[in-house]
This record gives sequence, structure tokens and C-alpha cells, in this order.
Amino acid sequence: MPHIQTRTHETVHILTLNRPERLNAVIPELFDELSEALVDARDKARAIVLTGAGKGFCAGGDIRAPKPDYAPASRRMRRFYHPVVAQLDELDIPVIAAVNGPALGAGLSLAAAADLRLASEHASFSAGFAAVGLSPDNGATHHLVRVLGYTRAFELLLTDVRLDAAAALEWGLVSGVVPHEELLDRAVELADRLAAMPGVSVSVTKRLLKDAHQRHLAEQLELEARAFDRTSQDPGRVAAREAMRKRITS
Repeated sequence: MPHIQTRTHETVHILTLNRPERLNAVIPELFDELSEALVDARDKARAIVLTGAGKGFCAGGDIRAPKPDYAPASRRMRRFYHPVVAQLDELDIPVIAAVNGPALGAGLSLAAAADLRLASEHASFSAGFAAVGLSPDNGATHHLVRVLGYTRAFELLLTDVRLDAAAALEWGLVSGVVPHEELLDRAVELADRLAAMPGVSVSVTKRLLKDAHQRHLAEQLELEARAFDRTSQDPGRVAAREAMRKRITS
């Protein structure tokens, strides 16, 4: 049975972590398959929805699973986990995490790597690293400090606080909370809206936002100007503008 299930909805790829008997806890094979699915989606999709099978989004590392013979542990992280985090960061198409249940440890890191997070009422978020004497992994410190700010990221990663869906919304970790049975449909609906935007405006804006914190205003303004030239001349945008003009004048 595959560890990642993939299905398509028009130009949206829905990737489902598929180890429901272990709340989709991470093993190297799961991340290898996720990496392959992301490559396929990069080439074929205009948006991605990432979710979990069964009752959990991802319960973090599977402590019961046999560990590959990689020592120190950082070798395993570099071999299996870091490439997926880098892929998510480098994708030009939007990624929406549909968090259907617990997102713990590496699962929290994975959700944080998405561009948007939509939670079901059954979702919860916890780091758990410090409680067992570990530091965070899979880009948690990179993404959470950008999503939450330093103070909230510090609290989430170091005090072992567990956020339910309502608290995650209050903190700004998720953009919305929906009834559990509506989660995937709502996430796909959001992905459809993004995928339907004309031209390359979504991918270009995503890249501007991703790297904005590293730049001074003058540099960002220049990049926005260049991006505006690119988006305004894109054939998809030109066709959309012409269609709008015809509707207005007809």
C-alpha cells in the first residue's frame, strides 16, 4: 500500500499521507514517496492540497518503526527529510495543508511548511521536541517564526503547549477552522480558486512573499516592478484582460 495517495481535481493535486494506523507518523519511505509526488505535482498541477488519511494529519516521527542505519541522526534528516522541506519551499505553486487531526512534531513542521493551513475542528498542534530533550526539525524554526513571530514560535516550540483548532486560529497558525466533514472540500475549493488565477500572478507573488523578509524596501520595490512587467505581459493575463474587456463592452 502506498504511503502517499495522490488524486487530482482539475489542476489541483491532493496528496494524502497514508499511514492511518499510525496517525500518519513519519518514516523515511513516506518522505521518499512524498518527494516523488511533489515532483509530479510541480510539473502538472497549479496547486496542492496536503492532508492525512484517517484521524490524524501527522503524528511526527514513528518511534516504533525500524530506523535506517544512519548515525548520527542528522544524516537521516539530511537524506530523507530535508529534501522534502526544501521542495515545499521552492515550489512556485501554492500548497494548502488541510489539517484533519493532530499535527505533532514533524507533522507540525510539515504543516508549517505549507503556504496556507486550513484546520478541521478536530485538528491540534504540538511540537513536543523539548519535552523529550530534542530540538526542532524539518524547518520548524524557519517557518514558525515567520508564521507566528518569535514569541509565539518560542512558546509553541519550547513550552509543550498544545493548540486546539480554535487556539491555532487565534494564534494565526491556521487561516480558518471548518467542520471536519467539510475540510477537504473547503481546502480543494480554496486551491481551485488559486489555481484558476490567470497567468503567473500566484507563483510570482508567492516568490515575492517568500523572500521579502530578507530584503530592504528598495530592493523589494525593484523586484515588484520587474514582477509586474512579467505578470502583465504573460499570455494568460493578456487573455484574461481581453475577456474582461469584452464582457464590459458587450
